[in-house]
Amino acid sequence: MVELVLRVAMGAILALVVGWPVRRMLARWSQREFYLPWDAGTPYAPEFTPLHHTQFVRSNDQGNFGELLTSMMMTSQGWWAIPGKVNGPQGIDGIFIRAERRGWQARMIETKTNSSRYLPRQMSDEKLLKDLDRLYLTAPARLGPVYAGLHKAVRQGSRGLSKELWRHSLQAGQTQAQRLDRDGQAGADAGDPSNPAMMRALFEGLREFDHTGASIQDPDS
Repeated sequence: MVELVLRVAMGAILALVVGWPVRRMLARWSQREFYLPWDAGTPYAPEFTPLHHTQFVRSNDQGNFGELLTSMMMTSQGWWAIPGKVNGPQGIDGIFIRAERRGWQARMIETKTNSSRYLPRQMSDEKLLKDLDRLYLTAPARLGPVYAGLHKAVRQGSRGLSKELWRHSLQAGQTQAQRLDRDGQAGADAGDPSNPAMMRALFEGLREFDHTGASIQDPDS
């Protein structure tokens, strides 16, 4: 009986000694990351390729691209976009809402692309209240309470609502965001929301989609 116990113990010790390196090797193998071979001398490396204003057929196309980029960058951070304009280009470029544990947050963004001019009155509280009135009157029933809540937030200066000016520089692949006061005046930097990879990906996607070249064209066209 004692001999049997000793054999079992020795077998267990041997299995442990031999098995540990094997298990360690298997663990390393399972966690191993696989990469494609990369030639250090390759002529290509991921980088931002500048976008030129001449690649857009009309200045409005360039502006629409900027607003779409803003929307994509915001929604990638968990915000939901709701309509900010009524039957045309006039209104609020971007209205975004996000549910938090203690309630809702909202952000209104005026987007400018390249050197497009910004006037403070475009994002003054007085002007935004009129825009929200029009949106409330034309909105589907499900959005009516949202616009009413935003109207109240603007009127009361709620901390749950922020206003920002975003300027996309297509040449540099950068986006600058500034906070706006109640009169629409730009002030402190609101952080760096730049996402050059998304900017370039959006442009390439739209160019593939725009088969007729109605909005995007080659720089030399």
